[in-house]
Amino acid sequence: MLVPYRALARELRGSIGSRLTRVGLPTRTVYGGTVPTYDEAQGLDDLRAIIATPEAFTGLLGSAPELLSRISLVVCDEGHLLDQPGRGVGLELLLARFRGRAPNPPRTVFVSAIVPNIEEINAWLGGSEQSVARSDFRPAEAEYAVLRSHGRGASARAGLEMQSVDSSLEAHTLPDFLSPADFLFDNPPTRRANNYPHESYKTQAIAAARKALVLGTVAVFSTMKRGDQGVIGLAEELLRQLDRDIPLPQPIEHVVDTTGIVQVGDYLSREFGANWVGTRCLEVGAVMHHGDLPQETREAVEELLASAQVRMVLCTSTLAEGVNMPIRTLVLYTIRRQSRTGAVPMLARDIRNLVGRAGRAGSSTKGLVILTNDSQWEDLRPVVTGEPGESVHGFLRQIVEALQRAVDGGTSLNNTFLEGNAVLHSMTDGIDATLLELLHEEVGAEEFHEIAAGLASHTFASQQLDQRAQTLLADVFALRAVRLTELREANRLGWVRETGARPRLVDSIVSELVPLLDNWDTVESPLDSNLIDAFLNWAYRQADFRRALEDGFPTNEQVPPLNLPAPIEVRDLVIRWIAGDSFAEMAAATNWEVDVVLRIYGSVISYSFATLVEQAVAVLQRYLAESGAPIAEALANLPEYLRHGVSTGPARTLMAGGMRHRRAAVLLGGHAAMDPAENFMLEPRDIARNIITGEDGWREALGDFVFNRTLTDLGAGADPEDDAPGPAGPAGQGPGGGPESGPEADSGSTAMNVDGGPDETGTAVSPAPTPDDRANALAPDGRQADHHDLVESEALGYVRALSGSSLPAADAEFVLRALLDLIVDEATSHDILSNVGDTIVQSVHASPPDHPVVEYCTVHETEYGLTLEEATVVFVADLRVGIAANLAEVLRVATGGETAERDDDWGVVKLSVTLRAVIQIRAEFETAEVTDATVRLNG
Repeated sequence: MLVPYRALARELRGSIGSRLTRVGLPTRTVYGGTVPTYDEAQGLDDLRAIIATPEAFTGLLGSAPELLSRISLVVCDEGHLLDQPGRGVGLELLLARFRGRAPNPPRTVFVSAIVPNIEEINAWLGGSEQSVARSDFRPAEAEYAVLRSHGRGASARAGLEMQSVDSSLEAHTLPDFLSPADFLFDNPPTRRANNYPHESYKTQAIAAARKALVLGTVAVFSTMKRGDQGVIGLAEELLRQLDRDIPLPQPIEHVVDTTGIVQVGDYLSREFGANWVGTRCLEVGAVMHHGDLPQETREAVEELLASAQVRMVLCTSTLAEGVNMPIRTLVLYTIRRQSRTGAVPMLARDIRNLVGRAGRAGSSTKGLVILTNDSQWEDLRPVVTGEPGESVHGFLRQIVEALQRAVDGGTSLNNTFLEGNAVLHSMTDGIDATLLELLHEEVGAEEFHEIAAGLASHTFASQQLDQRAQTLLADVFALRAVRLTELREANRLGWVRETGARPRLVDSIVSELVPLLDNWDTVESPLDSNLIDAFLNWAYRQADFRRALEDGFPTNEQVPPLNLPAPIEVRDLVIRWIAGDSFAEMAAATNWEVDVVLRIYGSVISYSFATLVEQAVAVLQRYLAESGAPIAEALANLPEYLRHGVSTGPARTLMAGGMRHRRAAVLLGGHAAMDPAENFMLEPRDIARNIITGEDGWREALGDFVFNRTLTDLGAGADPEDDAPGPAGPAGQGPGGGPESGPEADSGSTAMNVDGGPDETGTAVSPAPTPDDRANALAPDGRQADHHDLVESEALGYVRALSGSSLPAADAEFVLRALLDLIVDEATSHDILSNVGDTIVQSVHASPPDHPVVEYCTVHETEYGLTLEEATVVFVADLRVGIAANLAEVLRVATGGETAERDDDWGVVKLSVTLRAVIQIRAEFETAEVTDATVRLNG
């Protein structure tokens, strides 16, 4: 399954991926980078399904080309992204690679909600007239409105003009939806009423969003991340309005429980500073979401939104990239993008994809879209009226047409030109990956060039271009075939095949990068400034990196003659990132604003530079191996140090193993107990679990939010009162998470001291539980499940991971059916289950201490250690059940629950239940599923 975004790949890993694995179809999710890690490339023969981004899957095929012949079905999600610059070219060439596989290409399912010319793409992929399936189903009804302003200055007002198209409502206007009275505030120095300036579209966008809070969660959208018209500008406008205390609904007033806000706010303050606009926004009940934010921060924001702990988000299209959020109202501040030639309207199909996020299934049957700039109504009208929108032709076609114009203008078409132009890199890299598997030793150069030219005809672009452009595309394929045969003659083609490196970079790495450092084999630290200088010196010669520097750094930081930032400034920031500095610390050290550092991080460090380093290290490893020189650990793992922002081996291992928070990995990875001489029998994850559960001070060092999530990541459970944080540590521990009576250390580890007290590492651990303290259940293979401490922490960790998430439909039905069978008749139970939406686990608590948390468990011992496969767990949960309004009251009365939300069509009922659930767990794939449940109401 090909998915365009890492966030969507992560979401599918926990849903489709885990389910396929549980039914006997082992599944792996790959989305980390362009060169697969060792673990990603191992065990491919045992897999039955792979979920990956196109870039990651292309890299996987590069290192394991035999995988292509095993693929029988390709599912391409969000297929309209064929048109996206860069990514679309790689996707098209990957699909062309599948299509060109002889003699039997795999079946392809191409999925998109916004492609009007689907028949053309269907024909390209080899489909018939009968193979196109269309649906006009929409899980929620869309309502559209436009703010129409009248008057000027203090008397300005705006009516909300509701549109009748695609709505059961007749067209009508809510006059004075925003009136001067909405913007009055008292001026403390003069004690007189003043009028807040409210003529601007931005002011009205935030004001309209505040009024819409009564309907549910509101998203305010901008096409830009930065600047006065971007997400940051919207956030500053919200703060100014709240500072003036104008009489409009405040986001914080719609927060039922502020625990999440307090905990995540503390995390943001530590990472970005208390004065950062995102931190201050969260304090007032709103969040920011855009592409410059680190993934761990975006996940924290998404969890707050998904669990309805905040009701306002200021965002770019990143929030619409595949991950579902319960958005009731979408306020469009602007639907025009800024380009070098001025403002350009978004494509209608992109707008349609965006507004489709309003009113998602399970949260509301209706979605309201408000356009605040009425001058952009004509840009929105085609979406509202259901017009087809723009056809999808693929970005490769655009590149070839531009290339044709350049050639017509006198440009010489050769590999130097193809490899020196950053705009063409997605095409050259995609073509190289497509051709690579066809170049065998027995295939001569001339024959390969002919094969390459013929392969161009498999692309979607070729089917649309005229004869001249088709010939040009074939010439490009032939030129890339020449480059690959040159690499074969230099005995370097194997480097590319084994590492997935990009052919256009191989010669540059050997001839330009290798001479820049004398001690590639003896580098001791990823923080070595000479090491980073060498990579940056080489990166500055790459066109795509120079382009990233231009986009990422402020103009005043760019110096002649190249009008780029000084390399030393980039180096210092890279080293600070790897050293584990927070963004607030990096901003303070550079005297730049936090948002500037975030921009540099997003466009330069985490993407462009990280990708080049990843490619270079892969080639360097082969080069050094052939010259007989060993490769230093710091160099071999530099891509991961750079990707994760850590500088020690244990920290890198923790992050690669699924730890979500960099700060936790940095502090735990740098702990003295991680010294292999002290704990050579333990893995970093086990040592980290012993540290964080056995020492005081970790909650204070990390903050509640990171501390609790890190406990879960380490399989040590989480705070039994997640919604009431306090000085107490994890379940059963003393203040600060100390060893007073905390969870046992892994009883299977050799560092355990069965009498309690300090073990060989000096870390205090609890006494090993006696047999009477343990569950004596036998696993199916007859072995006694006597590692109850490990099982308990693992099981609770996986169960608690559900907190704040929607239970998948199958899990929700198990839980609700078990509950309803006890209290209502079969017909009513059927009606409720047929009309239920998302069931959200608002909080999960430890079971009462007077009976064991884990009643039964199955543990298997493998060469990697203990693997928990199934457990019967008792826990308490607060469920929020979305359901059709006419049945919400039935469910509330039957269960004694509370009505949390309700409108004419949809309601949410809150239930407090005790679940005795059978949890199927696959530790290898970090997934859990409720397969059976006995339920009783609390109270």
